[in-house]
Amino acid sequence: MRRFPPPWTVEQIPGGYKVLDASGQSLAYVYGRETKADADIANVLTMDEARRIATNIAKLPACFRSMSFFCAGVGVTSEGRLTATAE
Repeated sequence: MRRFPPPWTVEQIPGGYKVLDASGQSLAYVYGRETKADADIANVLTMDEARRIATNIAKLPACFRSMSFFCAGVGVTSEGRLTATAE
């Protein structure tokens, strides 16, 4: 099984953003256009929208850790992996 250790970070690349795990593995690429007009013409994201999406992707490990409190039988290991136990 492949693991993607936290923390996840966002790095700007030409034309968008890249989400990386702690080991440097690329997890997601989110692209956008510099201006709203260019984005509307191509029907794609603006750079600001791409940055916000990449940032939210990078927050997922923390969300899973805090979510485990609310999900009975679901937990997160110290490596950031989800676990499930039978009730």
